[in-house]
Amino acid sequence: SGADKPGAPSDRVVVQSAYFTLKSDSAILTHDRVKLIAASLDGYIVNANNENSVFRIPAIHFEAALDSVGALGEVLDRRISGKDVTDNYLDLNVRLENAIKTRDRYLTLLDKAQDISEMLSLERELEHLNGKIESLKGQLQQLEHIIVYATIGVTTETPFKRGIISEVAYQDSGVSWLFVRR
Repeated sequence: SGADKPGAPSDRVVVQSAYFTLKSDSAILTHDRVKLIAASLDGYIVNANNENSVFRIPAIHFEAALDSVGALGEVLDRRISGKDVTDNYLDLNVRLENAIKTRDRYLTLLDKAQDISEMLSLERELEHLNGKIESLKGQLQQLEHIIVYATIGVTTETPFKRGIISEVAYQDSGVSWLFVRR
């Protein structure tokens, strides 16, 4: 099918992402579960702390990841986006193909060079083209990675519970109790 070949004329190449804000009684537990979701879907954590996590999973698991993250707590906000990068993807491929063809022509000319001056000039151009080719390959690989791996961000908000003793606070000097007065 056409969907197997990104960049085919009838296909659109889309970068998928989603961002959740969840209400949770335990932010730490929620983000531990986010890590498990990422691992279970062959993904990886981009960054994480006790309140925020960002992970990437193969785009084919995007819907499953959305369902799993949505089940972690009360969803306060959920934003899903798709960015069409088809033109950029096709442009990078064409530019890379043209640079490789140009390099091949310069290599043919280098084989036929008559003097040192001509050889040095061609070698400078080849060095420039090789740098351009490596740069284009790097850009293309980076783009292909974010096409194949969807990004999901999760932020948690925890409810504040009021009471006679609100919570135990851990500080560098030890444990201290916080009291709430009425």
